[in-house]
Amino acid sequence: MGQALSYLRRQIMKILVVDDEEDVREIITDFIVENFDIDVLQASTGMEAINCLEGEKEIGLIIADYNFPDLGDGGVNGGGIYTFNLGNENIPFFLFSAERPEDHQELDSFKLDNPLNTIIGKPYDHTFTKEAIKKVIIAAQKRDKGSKTVT
Repeated sequence: MGQALSYLRRQIMKILVVDDEEDVREIITDFIVENFDIDVLQASTGMEAINCLEGEKEIGLIIADYNFPDLGDGGVNGGGIYTFNLGNENIPFFLFSAERPEDHQELDSFKLDNPLNTIIGKPYDHTFTKEAIKKVIIAAQKRDKGSKTVT
């Protein structure tokens, strides 16, 4: 994993974690930092997430819950974040939720939109999540023609 970490530091990749529960954001953030040593941005609402995506061009992965309480931000949920992302950068998107994509019209083509898009159920599986993040890293490496592959 050392090659992947040095690659990420060179690329300045960041991960955006979006959940209305602070404890959940902290658990996911700690997991990412401990396993990948990547900078993590956090958002507690859909609008905060969209503002991050507009302002931070180094985001290489979004991990977002689907449901958010209406916090006066126009009710942007995980589907709204996904739709915004799809219309802009189409960054790999991990839906961290008990929700299924087929339950929501805006997520109908979730896996087709980006093959790296992943559903991470609640409670989340550490091994599955780690492997899914590795796939995003490997895909980013392949886009960088001068990099070595992760083993």
